Amino acid sequence: MSKVIKKKIVKKEVKKKNGRPLKDIDYELLDDCCFIHCTGEEICHLLGIDYDTLNRRLKQDKNKCFTEYFAEKSAGGKKSLRRRQYEMAQDNPTMSIWLGKTWLQQGEMNTDFIYEKAKAEAKGKLDALKESAGENSSGALNQYIEQQIDSLIVPK
Repeated sequence: MSKVIKKKIVKKEVKKKNGRPLKDIDYELLDDCCFIHCTGEEICHLLGIDYDTLNRRLKQDKNKCFTEYFAEKSAGGKKSLRRRQYEMAQDNPTMSIWLGKTWLQQGEMNTDFIYEKAKAEAKGKLDALKESAGENSSGALNQYIEQQIDSLIVPK
């Protein structure tokens, strides 16, 4: 190799970087914070860096943005929380009811919905009876049919 090429190689290796030195990220602390579902803002405050810096460093070091990294690391926290809730539900009826409502969609009955549905069905039946009776039906018959249908519907 010629002396000119050697000098260029040496210069490239010795070249100093411009700008501020990179902040160290404590990935163990980051993982723990994600596990307990801290927000990105809270995590950045603990690490002493800006959110954009955290996102940029995660892309450099882990090839993931913060959202992807958080989703991966927070899954363990969700499992742990579910396990604890399930254990609590064994001795706590309130927790059992809450879990039934949230996990099994066991909720309070919506009586308004049931009432409106029954009312609509009864109106449909009344219209069908009126149509089948045609012009031969009297006003008294229509009134009687409406009374019968109203008696089937339980008021609110």
